[in-house]
Amino acid sequence: MKRLTLLITVFLLTSALLYAGLGVPGELDPVLAKSKFTWKNVKLDIEKRFDKEKLTVVLTAFNDKGEKVWSSESLGEQEKFITFSGKKTSLAVKDMDGDGMPELVAAAMTGPETSALYIYKYQACCNEFLPMNFTYAESKFSRPFMVSDLYDTNNRDIIVMKNNNIRASGKIYTENDGPIEGYYFFEPKNGEFLCKYIKTKSEVDKPNK
Repeated sequence: MKRLTLLITVFLLTSALLYAGLGVPGELDPVLAKSKFTWKNVKLDIEKRFDKEKLTVVLTAFNDKGEKVWSSESLGEQEKFITFSGKKTSLAVKDMDGDGMPELVAAAMTGPETSALYIYKYQACCNEFLPMNFTYAESKFSRPFMVSDLYDTNNRDIIVMKNNNIRASGKIYTENDGPIEGYYFFEPKNGEFLCKYIKTKSEVDKPNK
C-alpha cells in the first residue's frame, strides 16, 4: 500500500513539473502564425510572434538566409484573430489597396474588450514595412491602426470582406445618448483606409422590407 501511494505521489509530482507554466498561450512556442511576402524579386518570411521578454505581439520579417530584416512595434498584448473573407485568420498577406503589392494584415488584443488592426505597406527603399493610416472622414482624425472596442468571441468584431473593405464593431458616442453598439466601415482610398460611414447595430440588423 505504501509503495502504491509513493508511486502515485511521484507520478503527480512529475506531471506537475512537466505541465508547469503551460497556461500562457504562445509561451513555449512564440510563433503564432506564418506567411510569405512576395513582390517582384523580394521574398520574405513573415511571422507573427509573441515576444516573451516584452510580453507583446509583433510581426517579424526574415530573408531567405533566415536573417531578421524587420520587426514591427508592439501590436498588443495578446493574440487576436479576425474574420478575413469568411475565415478565421491570425495573419494575412494580400493586396488590400489594389496597387499590385501585397500588404501585411494582423491584429492583437490591447485590452479585455479592445483590439487593434494593423495593415503594413512594404517600403522598397528601406526594405521595411510601415503601417497604413486609418482616417475618419468627418473628424479628419487619423492614426496608423484601427480600434475595435466591442469584443466578439467569434472573431466577427473585425471583418475584412471580399472587396477589402473592413467592418469593425465599436461603440458610437453621441452628445445625448451612448455609448451605442455599432459598426465602423472602412475602404481603401489614396493609400489609406477611410471610414466612410458608421451605423448602429440596430440599423445593420434591421431586416430589409
